[in-house]
Order: sequence, then C-alpha cells, then structure tokens
Amino acid sequence: MSKSATLVPRLLLHQRLGELLHKAHLISQSQIEVALHDQQQHMELRFGEILALRGWLKQETADFFAEQWQVLIKESSKDALGSYLQQARLLDEAQVASILKEQQQSGYRFGSLAVLHGWLKQQTLDFFLESLYPGKESEQPFIRRPRSQSQRKQVKRGKQKQALEQNGQPAPLFIHVADSADQSSQEKAAPKDSTIPWIN
Repeated sequence: MSKSATLVPRLLLHQRLGELLHKAHLISQSQIEVALHDQQQHMELRFGEILALRGWLKQETADFFAEQWQVLIKESSKDALGSYLQQARLLDEAQVASILKEQQQSGYRFGSLAVLHGWLKQQTLDFFLESLYPGKESEQPFIRRPRSQSQRKQVKRGKQKQALEQNGQPAPLFIHVADSADQSSQEKAAPKDSTIPWIN
C-alpha cells in the first residue's frame, strides 16, 4: 500500500479528533489546521503529540478523547463528572479535592465551582454535560442553596427545641422582635423567675 493511501485515512481520523476537541472548546479551528499541516510533515508524530509540542493541549487530554470518549458516551452507567475531568487531565487531583471540599460548604455543583475557579471553560463544562449527562446541562448551578445566617439560626433553634423535648423538658419561649431602625433582631427570653426554662 502506498504512503499516500495510508495518509488519507489517518488524516481523516485526526481531523475528526480535532473537530471533537474544537466542540469541547479545547482548541481552535486554526490550531487544527496547523496541527494537520504538521502531521503531513511529521508522520511519526501523533495528533495529540503535535498539540502538546505546540503547547496547546496536554497529550493525555487528546488521548482521552481519541481512545475513551466514544466508549464513555455510550455507557449507560456514568461516573461522577470530576472523575472524567481528571481522566482527561483537565483537572488534577488537588483541584478535584479542593472542589469537593468547597462543595460541602457552598452547595454549588462540581462543574460550576471548576468554572468559578477558572480551571475549566463554561463551554467545556457544557460539552461534557450535554454528551455524558443529556438533559442535565440546564440544571441550576447549585445542589442546594447555601443557608443564610438567619436560616442557620433557625435550624439551630429547631435542634435545641427538639433536644429539650426529647428530654421531657418544655421548649424555650422566644419572642422575636425586629428593629427596622438598625435592621437587627433580638431574642427576648422569658423572665428568669418564670417556670419556663430559657436559653441565652
């Protein structure tokens, strides 16, 4: 088989990979054209190697899309988004751990935090969500809304009340007074000589 006969299907394969990376907003159309031109001059180099040598993309990222992507999108059971982003070397282990820790405090979704930190493009996130989790790309960026300070106080009071009731004690009496002048709130407890227990 002639060299030109083997060159055509190889270039088509690399062109398809380039288009996939372009859809993921990882490389531009002009970078694809330059890489394909380089490919004709350096047949011994893979498409991902050329992108890596030019500093446009990690070779592991190109290999992930070339070798795993088509299999992953067909799988019925999907892993967590962070796992795929780490496999694609779009996030490293430390970044994944940092996002997971922050997620517990903020309630925001994993991908949204990656974008907020500037570690991932919004378009790249959308591409992963549309391809791997169809129908979920339009969901809100948070799993749960972070509680405000007043909401946290209400939850704390509820837990205190529940604990007292479980111990057979009457719940404390709180009188909530809102002062619009200084926009502050105070809790007035029942008098100390009352038979109703109170909490400072």
